[in-house]
Amino acid sequence: IGGEEFLIALPGTAMEEAGQVAERLCRVMEQQPVLLADGTPILVTISIGMAISAVPCGSASATFVTDIVGQADRALMKSKSGGRNQVTIIRDAA
Repeated sequence: IGGEEFLIALPGTAMEEAGQVAERLCRVMEQQPVLLADGTPILVTISIGMAISAVPCGSASATFVTDIVGQADRALMKSKSGGRNQVTIIRDAA
């Protein structure tokens, strides 16, 4: 998406399962230090913003995709401003 942001699409995935995947990503990243070139380990955390919609993947318009990505980005900003290393979900994205 830009900078250090990336997008993961999970079509056909229920909100509960998608939330579990996101929470697991946070835990795994937090538990796996990244080694610098000199061997120094640093801890890394991630913040996740999720937007969930019931619109079938094949019927989503370009405008819809832009809107839902925007909603996920706003959720991401809430995760970052809320202390980081957390998941924020926007439910019922149109």
